[in-house]
Amino acid sequence: MIIEKKKIPNFTNWLQAGGAEILPNTNPYELLRFRCKNGTGVIYANSAGKTSASSTLVTEAIDCFRTQKSWKGKGKPTKRTKGSKSKRQLLDRDGDDCWYCGKPLQEKPYNTEHLINITCGGSDRLENKVLTHVECNEKAGHKPLHEKILLRDRMRGYI
Repeated sequence: MIIEKKKIPNFTNWLQAGGAEILPNTNPYELLRFRCKNGTGVIYANSAGKTSASSTLVTEAIDCFRTQKSWKGKGKPTKRTKGSKSKRQLLDRDGDDCWYCGKPLQEKPYNTEHLINITCGGSDRLENKVLTHVECNEKAGHKPLHEKILLRDRMRGYI
């Protein structure tokens, strides 16, 4: 668990005081979505109530919130200009860390992953897409969504 649910309101206030923009959640598993000068971060909760982070941006922010240290993500969000429109939208929505392993996308080649495979009835819409390292995406194969989430949590060391 990266942060207790009851601390989310205080964390949200701390983020806003630092210039972060609070964004609407895009699915029922999201507790908090924010954008700052370093990207976008999301805090998720699973069915058991355990929380996880979309990226190191979130874990660093939470660590600084807890210790009251200065956070490098403070400041207003900046706009991105490179990449395709879809990838740019995904980067703005989710930040620039791999959805599976949580490491920066720039470290390895990356692509777009459909959470629910097109062949299984998933849409090609933005809400069904995430950015992943090619290598991580290949590990996921054509697994159903719940298995992809378990794989992500294992790769990040949450379980």
